[in-house]
Amino acid sequence: MKKLIFSLGWLAAMSGASYGQDIHYKVLEDDPYNIKKLMIHLDPFYCDAWWTDVTLGWGVRADLHYGSLGTLNIDFRRAYLDVVKSSNKNDKDVKTHMWFEGVASLNLVDKTKQRSMKIVLSSSSHSSGGYTYTNTKFFMAPGTKRKIFGVRGGIYMVNTPYETEDAHAYKLEGVDTSRATGAAMMKTMTIVGGISFKSITNLQVSVDDWGTRRNSAYSDFYIDFLFAPGVGMGKGDVTHPVSGIVSPNADLDVKEKKHMGWRMGWSYKNPMRTWLTYKFEWGSRPGFKSQESGILSANAFLMMTMGISIPFNVKF
Repeated sequence: MKKLIFSLGWLAAMSGASYGQDIHYKVLEDDPYNIKKLMIHLDPFYCDAWWTDVTLGWGVRADLHYGSLGTLNIDFRRAYLDVVKSSNKNDKDVKTHMWFEGVASLNLVDKTKQRSMKIVLSSSSHSSGGYTYTNTKFFMAPGTKRKIFGVRGGIYMVNTPYETEDAHAYKLEGVDTSRATGAAMMKTMTIVGGISFKSITNLQVSVDDWGTRRNSAYSDFYIDFLFAPGVGMGKGDVTHPVSGIVSPNADLDVKEKKHMGWRMGWSYKNPMRTWLTYKFEWGSRPGFKSQESGILSANAFLMMTMGISIPFNVKF
């Protein structure tokens, strides 16, 4: 697969100041257990820099919190820009990347601690000289932070195109297969198992002259082991390296497959109101065994998705 080099430049300067005047406030709520149980995330943008197939697309996620027991997470993503698909437009058997995942977590340790929390009163920003400056007025207030350690497990299914040149996945009589090119679909069902560390706050205060302000946040850091019992490779069109003749629907032979992998991830959301939500993952996925190692391995990936989370009250 042709390697892509991404260059990202991001310059920002931020400044914040604690509010200097005396703050008079009243605590309206300080209960990290009293959060909305269902969160729907609408993600108009995700980027998956997986060296097997680089994609941009949209997604929908759902988080269901069942009290102090644990959480169920559902994640669906579909590409609207697929690098391998774009390079093989004439191959009707090559489809765009699609991902579905379901993971449940079980809380093993669930406790609270008193922490000093940031209460933002106002925030403004302006740009000058190519930099963005943010001025934030805030004060610190004591509140309750909920800390959870748990185990998690589930599955994900991915249907993605890959270039046969990367996988050395072709077999044609009388053809130098080291230079033949083409594309096909790879389907995997991967078992997920790991641990997670969650942090939840839900502090609401009424501040004189400023009204109601909140510190409500839900973050989840996790580490997973990945195991794919089967890695399925479909047929694909292969181009002869000399004549340029395309052999349609050719049998592919991928003998060297990678069944194990790992990932680390972090997600953030507001558990009480509609707000921005983020999710980041990086690691190494199962698939065909790459001919390269390190960050250029076909199994290495970095995924980022962002959108809007919408909370709902549900009762069990």
